[in-house]
Formats: sequence, C-alpha cells, structure tokens
Amino acid sequence: MLLEPCPWITGFGSAEGQKLVIGLSSRFRLYLGERQLCNASSSFFLSPHHGFLGYVTLGSRCQLRFLPLKVLLDFDPLMGSDTDADTLSDGYEPRNVERGSVLVSILPEKPQVVLQLPRGNLEGVSPRALVLPHIMSLIHNDQYHLALDMMRRQKVDMNLIVDMDPVNCLKGGRLRKLVGQVKAIDHLNLFLASLQDYDVTQWKYQIPSWLFSPDQTETDSETRKSFDFSTKVNQVCTTIRHEMMQMQRDGSCSTDHFFLPILSTFAKQNPPQLQNALELIKEDAISTASKNPQSKLKSILLTDHVQSSITYLAFLADYELLFDTALGMYDFDLAKAVARNSQMDPKAYLPMLKRLRNLPPFEAKYEVDVKLKRYESALRHLYQMGVPEFDSGNLGAEFSETHFDKCKQFIQEHKLYQLGLELFIGYPAWHRQIILLLAENLLVEAKSDLSLAIFLSAKPPCFEGARRAARMCGDYKTFFSCFDSIDVQSDDFISLAHEVAHEVADGRGGVLSKRESYAAGAKILTDYCKDVEGAVDMLITAQMWFEARRLARLHADTDMEKHIIDSTLAYARTCLLDFESKADAFVEANKRYAEVVVIRRKARLEGFVAGEEEKEETGSLFSMASNASNTSVRSSMSTSSVGSVSSISSVITAGGASTFHLINNEASILHKSKFNNIGRKKKKKKTTRKERLGLKPGTEEELQSLVSKLKESVADQELSDIVSETIRFLSQVGETAVAIEVYKAYELFKALVDQNQCERVEKDVQTF
Repeated sequence: MLLEPCPWITGFGSAEGQKLVIGLSSRFRLYLGERQLCNASSSFFLSPHHGFLGYVTLGSRCQLRFLPLKVLLDFDPLMGSDTDADTLSDGYEPRNVERGSVLVSILPEKPQVVLQLPRGNLEGVSPRALVLPHIMSLIHNDQYHLALDMMRRQKVDMNLIVDMDPVNCLKGGRLRKLVGQVKAIDHLNLFLASLQDYDVTQWKYQIPSWLFSPDQTETDSETRKSFDFSTKVNQVCTTIRHEMMQMQRDGSCSTDHFFLPILSTFAKQNPPQLQNALELIKEDAISTASKNPQSKLKSILLTDHVQSSITYLAFLADYELLFDTALGMYDFDLAKAVARNSQMDPKAYLPMLKRLRNLPPFEAKYEVDVKLKRYESALRHLYQMGVPEFDSGNLGAEFSETHFDKCKQFIQEHKLYQLGLELFIGYPAWHRQIILLLAENLLVEAKSDLSLAIFLSAKPPCFEGARRAARMCGDYKTFFSCFDSIDVQSDDFISLAHEVAHEVADGRGGVLSKRESYAAGAKILTDYCKDVEGAVDMLITAQMWFEARRLARLHADTDMEKHIIDSTLAYARTCLLDFESKADAFVEANKRYAEVVVIRRKARLEGFVAGEEEKEETGSLFSMASNASNTSVRSSMSTSSVGSVSSISSVITAGGASTFHLINNEASILHKSKFNNIGRKKKKKKTTRKERLGLKPGTEEELQSLVSKLKESVADQELSDIVSETIRFLSQVGETAVAIEVYKAYELFKALVDQNQCERVEKDVQTF
C-alpha cells in the first residue's frame, strides 16, 4: 500500500515469503509501502543480485544511495535499531553524483551502475557500496583471484583478504588457495607489499551486519578479537613463503616461479630478513651458473637475473641497509653487486672492498663488525685473530701479550666484560685482569657493593681494589679485613684508620643509623688507633653513655669518666629545654592545623573543590602523637634494655590533603588596568613570614608544612631510647634528682601532646 499514486513501481519477494513494494511518485517521492524513503528522488533501481535498492536524490547535493534489501525486509519502524534507521536514511556508502543524474541500471554480473548524466551521455561507475560487499563475498567464497584483481582495479586495501578471517587465512589453508589461484606474480607482490599490522575491518572497511548470517558475523568477530594483529605481517609472510616454497618443491610450478614474491616476504617482515633474501639470491645465482657453466662473466653475481633481483629487493628496502647486510655476511662480491645498483660512489666502496679482500679472514671480519657496530662479533673475531687454532697463517705462535692488550682495550671501550671472561677463561692471568676491569667499571658506576664482591672473587683477590670499594660503600669490617698484620702496625695505617673512622661516623654508605655509625667509628678508633679519648668523644656525641663509661673504666681514666658524667648532665639540661620548645611548637601547629582543616572542609562544602570525594582528615592524622604519648620511660627503666616506642612511620598522615586555593571572587578586582584604580591607593600590607615562604593560607602546601612540623615536635623512637638511657645512666651515677626532673619533664610533654590531640579531635567531631 503506497501513500500516493506512483507511476514507477517495482516489487521484490524473498525466499521466506516477505514482500516489498517500492514506488516513485510524480512528485519524486520514493516509497517503501507506507514508509517514505526519500522526499526528492529522480530515479531508482532494484538489484536482487547485489541485494540493494539504489536511487539518486535531488537537491543541492545529489547522491547515489544504496539500501540493503535485507534491512528493508527486516526493518520494523517500531522496533528498528538506530543503525538500521541510519542506513535507511543515508544509505550504505553514499556517493556524490552530478546534479540531474538518473540511475539507469545496476549490472547484475559485476558491481557497476549505469548513470545518465544531464548532457544525455551514459556513464558506468563502480560505487563502493557495490564493490565492498562484492569483494567481501568473493573472499568469503575463497575466490581470491577475482577479489584480488578487483581490489587492485578499485584501489581497495588488500589487507581485507587477511583481516576478514585471519585465523582461518593462516591456519585453514586459505593462503595456499590464494597462491594457487593468483597466476600474476605482480599481483602477489602487490598483495605482500600492502600488508600492515592493523585490522582494516575496524575502521576502514567495516563488515556490514546484513552481509552474512548473524552466526557467521559473530564467529568472525570473535576470531578477529582473539588474533594478535601486531604480528600479522610476520605471520602472513612466514606462512605464504612456506606455501610458495612447498609448491615449488612439489612441482606444481617452476623452481623459480615464486622467486620475487619470496624475496618480498623476506623484505616485508619486521625486522626485514635481508640476509636470508640475499642468501636466496646467491643460491639462485649458483644454481643458474651450474646449469650454464660456459658463461663468460667473471662473477655469477653480475648476471642480469641477479642484478634485477637485487634491484627489486632494493626497491623494497633501503639501499644502505641492504649494502650493510651484504657486507655483514662477509661476502664482498655480493656487497659489490649490491653497491652497483645503489647510488653509492664507486670511489668510496671499491677501495674499501678491495682492502677488505686483501686482509686475513678474521681481521677482515673484525673490520666489518666494527664498521657495522656489531661489537660482540668484532671481539670474537679479534680474539680469533690471535689464537693459533683459528689463525691458519700463524700456526705454532702463542697468543701474544700485545694482542691481549688490544683485546682488553676493546673490551673496556665497549664494556664487553662478560664476553671477554668467556673468551679468556683458558688464560688465568688475563682472565683475572678482565675481572679487575669489570670491578673498576662498577666502582666508577657507583656500584661499590658489587665491585667489592668482584674484587674479592678474583684469584688471587685484589685487596687494594677491595679496600677502595669497601671504603666507598661504608663496609668498614671488610675494609680492615683486607689488611695483613704487618700493614696494621704502620703509622700510615693508623692515620688511614682515623680517616675511615670519621667517614663511618659521618654515615658514609648509608647502611647504619646515626648512633650505630658513631659506635662503629668509636670501635675503629679503639681497635686500630688505640685512641680511647677519640672513641669516648664519639660515644658521647651519640649519647651512648654506658659504652663510653665502660671504655673509660677499662683504661682506668677517672678524668674521662667525670667528663662523661658532665656531658650527660649537659644533655639532660638540653632535654628539659627541648621538651618545652617541642611542646610549644606542637600546640601552635596543632591549633593551626585544626583551623586549616575547617577552612578546607567549608570550601569543599561550598563547592570550591569540585569533583573530589570527602576524605577523612582526622582519623589517623595524629596517631603519631598518641603513639609517642604511649612511650613510657617508666617501662624502659624497669629493664636493662632501652625502652621501645611504636614506629613513627605512620605517625601523621595527611589523608585529607587535596589541592585547593582560596580566591577572591569580588567582581571589582577581577580585572585591573590603568583605568581601574580600585585598590591602588591603599597602603600595601606587610607580608607575613608564611607569605614570604610562599605558603598561602588553607593550601595544600601549608597543610603539608604543618604535618612536617607536627612530626618534628613529637618524640620519635630514637629520642625516646636516648632519654631512657640518659635517665638510667644518671640514676646509676648518683644524679637521681636530675634523672627525676628529666623523667617528669618527658611525662609532662607526653601528657600535653596527648591532651592537645584529644581536645582537637573532640572539637572537630562536635563541629562536623
């Protein structure tokens, strides 16, 4: 049932009994039953063979459009999808045509339409809407010779042959069918040259859902998803080369029928297998020369067939890369043949090739490897130049020291230590020299730990290098173990021990903690320098009172013991002042932190920080303070060991830290120019210390600064241990009053931190 009288009517019936009635009215409206397909159409044509309804539109932009009959049959206006609606609206792959064109016919035997142009002439065109489904159907039906010929004529990307079903194409024998059907070698070369590592069905030639059955379309889609397209070119080249060689061996064709396509597969792979391609050319030249032994050419590589093969290969690959590959095969005749077909200057390559021919074999290979920067291969050939069993011109000679020096210099220059150790494993003395070169290189690269192990693994060990490596990494125990008993008695050794002791005390190597470093330095001074006074001074600096007193009494030095007690009392007085300053700093930072938290939360509620989730800023932020307040000196004093305190690593965490800046949103100062004097006559406000430091109120930077200040204001594990040791030492030397004073000050500081934290948390909970 059409909506208006139509002079031009056609119908179509499917095998399932579905029917279509299509008409074009005198007002140029195209109808499908009761549905209007186009409000301005000059002509239409129904092609059951191609499965399309084609029509030409009128207006300022005339187009040739194609509607799939399968979509027209299955489309329901009430249940149709957006994809089908778009297809019915604009058609599949519309093509612009000249205004006033009329669609005359769609040829059934090939994807071509006949148009009558306004001038009256007829023109045949092959629109993509007909070409692409036709090619896809040919590929699906394994008619590759027809598909490839049409793709070449219509300039369709030939990757489509593989991408429609890559798994079956590679493993299902379809490439063998392709090679067997395509008789023109140029077409095969064109197909191989067009291969790329991507899927053209994803963006360039999407396979329509109506072209094949739903099950087939879904299966092919899953197959493409499981295939690795990043290796497509290599897989296709390997498979199709195997098929072509197999056909040549089976006698299905002549032995050199697929010679050029096989070269194409080598050149197309990533990376290009140019060496295999050149070897194939040379094998073919040798085979041809054996069949024609009366050839008058000086070289078998100068025949027209070989030269044309090299020219073709050079068309697919870079000439310079091809020449380097031939040179890397140490075949100088082949390199000359390649260079003849390149743009290289004969004055450059002919003298070089002549000089290489005149050199001994291993020396020539060494020169080539150095030129091509293949240093491992160069070292092997350099080694073989001096070994009698390899160097036939130097039989009976031994591996000279001079030649080893050349190898050693090459190893050191290109850092080929591992390969050098493998090559010279049969020469113990030279093997040891390479080991020492490796250790020295690691020392230069600041890998002193590994260098130390390698110095000591040499046979015999290199103690001088080991001492340098141990000193650099701060391993003083290994350092002093590298001296013998005679060296320890010298004055130079004592002076060196003093230097090492101070280096260890300064924390070189970063292995020991601060107190451990001082203790190690003191041990060095005591054991190797007999400097008890210096050792005691280091222990006092580390607040290790008990160990310092032990050394003083061991040497019966009462003056030194009195000095230790005085230093302990001085440190106790410093602790009293330090507790007060830390408490004041904690209270101030805690107060400001509470204000910053309030500012940031209000700003977040007002929408200044959009898109951020609310994070808890109070929960574990001051867990450090409570941990520190739980550090009890009383429990430490009850035992002989130093009191233990919880780790400070999770003390203060800025869980709610987020970037935020407060800005003034008054309209009067959003823009200032020479015509706007607002705010210019006011006296500048004096900058505060926070502003000078670049800390704007309420920002992330201020929050992090407060967190750092809170960490510094709370006693950590090391400070708690030192205070505990100080109190116990003072109690043992008769300074109980001072010990009690320090203990009370510490407990007061602990209680103040705990109380201040609890008040802030309670206030924060009440506010929000």
